[in-house]
Amino acid sequence: MRFGLVVNSAKSAVYECLPLLGEIASKHGCLLLLREKDNKFGASGLRGIQICSETAFYEQTELFLAVGGDGTIIEAARMGVKRSLPVAGINLGRVGFLSCIEKKEMDRFSELCKGEYRIEKRLVLQVEADGRTLGTAINEFCFQRDSLAKTPEFSVVADGCNLGDFRADGLLFSTPTGSTAYSLAAGGPILSPDVPAFLMTPLCPIGEKRQSVVFSAQSVIGLVPRVRVGNKLHLLADGHPIPLPETGGFFTLKAASAPLSLVKLPEDRFLNNCVQKIWKEKKQ
Repeated sequence: MRFGLVVNSAKSAVYECLPLLGEIASKHGCLLLLREKDNKFGASGLRGIQICSETAFYEQTELFLAVGGDGTIIEAARMGVKRSLPVAGINLGRVGFLSCIEKKEMDRFSELCKGEYRIEKRLVLQVEADGRTLGTAINEFCFQRDSLAKTPEFSVVADGCNLGDFRADGLLFSTPTGSTAYSLAAGGPILSPDVPAFLMTPLCPIGEKRQSVVFSAQSVIGLVPRVRVGNKLHLLADGHPIPLPETGGFFTLKAASAPLSLVKLPEDRFLNNCVQKIWKEKKQ
């Protein structure tokens, strides 16, 4: 197995883990591929690790291995979806909801090397405008007003049914994976990742329409944002800005054809993660 390492090359803590991971990989006849641009702290010469070009990295990788926090794992997930490859995460951050291995149990990487894992298929969202795909999201799309703009309105049509206008600072469209991220902070429900659905959550809504709405994975959502003259609207995918078409107008949101293949250890359960990483009580 050839693992493509996805790391935050600015953080030296990541490279402290590489000698152990390289040893484990080598022991099981596996190889860790690290892009030349990410080799910032002297990983050259480590057993089980090969420094390679960008082209060779993508040509040889069989499974993307993210080592870092949530942002690094999301980056790896986007790579995996684009190339139809599975993604595994080793959490070095605070939450690491998508990871399958924690820093304190790094030796469990051997289970990945031996193929002792399962793969969860996770829904991915895409947004379209003017007949073209603007982007995809692992967690969520966020349509939001500029910080100084007046509150916009969003006209929403779901599967041909006019849901009316939502007046809010923004609208979130989240996958089940993203239901434990920004959407949860905005008051949205938690969706188990095996639920074939996605959800819409208003941000700081004004008026009666305050609740989240859960749509079937087969649903197609039409969205028309209306902002005042001189005000700006932003579209973010997993926190990253997406350029909006100059024509503005009509957006379509739906499930993407390619899902995320997320690696999990056999005993890993979603609700256990909720208990341990979201609802865990602070020690007195």
